Amino acid sequence: MGCGYGRTLLALRGHTSAVLSVVFSPDGSRILTASTDGTARVWDASSGRSLLSLRGHAEKVGSAEFSPEGKHIVTASDDGTARIWDATSGQTLFVLQGHTGRVINAAFSPDGKSIVTASADMTARVWDVTSGRVLSVLRGHTDWVFRAGFSSDGKRVVTPSRDRTARVWDVASGHSLAVLRGHTDWVFSARFSPDDTTIITASKDGTARLWNTTSGQELGVLAGHTGWVFPAVFSPDGKRIVTASQDNTARVWDVSSRRTLALLRGHTGWVLWAAFSPDGKRIVTGSDDDTARVWDATAVRTLPCLVELPGTSWVASAAFSPDGKRIVTTHSDSTVRVWDASSGHALAAVLPESSTYPTVNPFTASVGIGSAVFSSDGQLIASATGLDNDARVWDRPLANSLSLQRGRLLRGHTAKVNSVAFSPDGKYIVTASDDNTARVWNAKSGQSVTVLKGHEAQVNSATFSPDGKYIITASNDNTARLWNLPSGHNVMVLHDADWVLSAAFSPDGKRIVTTSPLHTARVWDAISGQSRALLQGHGDWVRSAVFSPDGKYIVTASDDNTARLWDAASGRSLLSLQGHTDAVVSVAFSLDGMRIVTASKDGTTRVWGGLFSNPQSLINYARAAVPRQLTPEESHRFFLDLAISR
Repeated sequence: MGCGYGRTLLALRGHTSAVLSVVFSPDGSRILTASTDGTARVWDASSGRSLLSLRGHAEKVGSAEFSPEGKHIVTASDDGTARIWDATSGQTLFVLQGHTGRVINAAFSPDGKSIVTASADMTARVWDVTSGRVLSVLRGHTDWVFRAGFSSDGKRVVTPSRDRTARVWDVASGHSLAVLRGHTDWVFSARFSPDDTTIITASKDGTARLWNTTSGQELGVLAGHTGWVFPAVFSPDGKRIVTASQDNTARVWDVSSRRTLALLRGHTGWVLWAAFSPDGKRIVTGSDDDTARVWDATAVRTLPCLVELPGTSWVASAAFSPDGKRIVTTHSDSTVRVWDASSGHALAAVLPESSTYPTVNPFTASVGIGSAVFSSDGQLIASATGLDNDARVWDRPLANSLSLQRGRLLRGHTAKVNSVAFSPDGKYIVTASDDNTARVWNAKSGQSVTVLKGHEAQVNSATFSPDGKYIITASNDNTARLWNLPSGHNVMVLHDADWVLSAAFSPDGKRIVTTSPLHTARVWDAISGQSRALLQGHGDWVRSAVFSPDGKYIVTASDDNTARLWDAASGRSLLSLQGHTDAVVSVAFSLDGMRIVTASKDGTTRVWGGLFSNPQSLINYARAAVPRQLTPEESHRFFLDLAISR
């Protein structure tokens, strides 16, 4: 999946009800909106000033479009008519009457001589613009026809319908040329690509789909929205698609890869329509929050999602191998998997018998369930599923398949094990458990070396300091504790206001970062125990946080479905990684600091990065885009978080 962000340039306010359609004029200087308030409006695309209000329809106006030369406008209404207007004066020129049901959509042909309308009477009609005469009636759909649009040569029309199909028609004969079947619910929108070789449809089933215009064969599915998808429209160059959804967002997609480039957030209601400007540099959206918005469509090159690792259960943790070539993940179905970090191919899997572990409900699990990590030389993997009282060490991480018999058991905890970590030299392992303790183990023999006792509630995580002389633990007793090795003495307690879900050292061992259900992460001085920075910005529990290899940055994972990159010194939010559709429970850097891996309850693991030569160039880019910390109101209004999406 790709990544990107959308920046709001204008908000057009004036309609008194939902904005159902919105388009740019052919020269890009004006914007045309249609609304359930019974009017269409023309706006100045630069200032957002209202220029015209087209009044005359007796019911809501479902669509409005400019003629190719921009001199005329056609509107469609629930009053059963379409109207042609003078785009300068706002005067009605013709009323197109003939449909026996509401007219949902109307559009000009490329030469401006014809108009096609779509109706709830299950037909589309082609009209002569000059005389207002019906030229042909397109019959074949068995339910409402939602929209109709011409191909670029004007010889074909495509129509989407409530009958779950779209149809391609020959304009001259009125014959159906192809029926596009595949959506599982109403098809709201269908559009030709600029070269007419492809059609994009949008559906109530939550997807958009690409089709071969001639054969009607399905070419691909754009999936990512969490609600109905109303329109899907190609960019002028045919390389991108914009979709608008019931989930209050619009998305920009790359046609060739089918991946999301940008997620456009800002509307507070369903986004009912979206379209590109003629030059492809802007996007306009319309919403039932009664506004239209103009977005910068050029600002979509940020941190890309390089790989998505699929899964059938939610992913509890993900970590890179030391060389960055592999990723190890743990899952709620108790499996441990090893992946190629570049291709996303599965390399190995631990598949225990179904009777070995209980199942976990991802909606009720209060804290992360397990983890897996590589040893410093990459030859061992330690894992804890979070579903039983044991941890395991695997010494064949590249085998095609592993069995439980090949994993050495670390047995001694009396409640489930939540996390596992190697010492820097790979000789020891530390585990954290619901039995209120952490334990240090000999990695080779599997023998328990030290038991760290002192927490008064479950221990969620435990990790070694970079020099291997200390361990930091995080607990539901609202503390993180620092322990000395090999004595196991508790030498410091960090008190927080709620559970401490995770704790990790900076690379120099001088700082500690902890996470909390209070939607925050906190940076502490590891020597004095003083709080140095509070990371605020997430909208839900922060599950995990780690420092970058150079210690300058922190990445966090949250139940708000995002991960965030922060400046470790100031606590300023730099980047928001968006795209997961459920809680992000684990996050980690690659050793070179150039990639981030996230694990989510949505069942996927994602690898992010790759556009920048080094971490500092990425941050320089982020700081140029966000020169200061935005207020919550500004963030909501302008969406400058560099939102990374599916």
